[in-house]
Amino acid sequence: MSSKRRYFYGVKVQFVMIHDGLPVELYIHAGCQADIPGMRALGPQLPAGSVLYANAA
Repeated sequence: MSSKRRYFYGVKVQFVMIHDGLPVELYIHAGCQADIPGMRALGPQLPAGSVLYANAA
């Protein structure tokens, strides 16, 4: 598990997708970084009434 190691090498890719599964924005960052800075960097401009789903982050 990467959480038990001192170093983690890899990347994370975060997407903002429309309901059809088409990605409209993405953010790539180091795998050792938390997900929250990625969401802040994306800063999605969503229309009123939109729903944003995310994992436990």
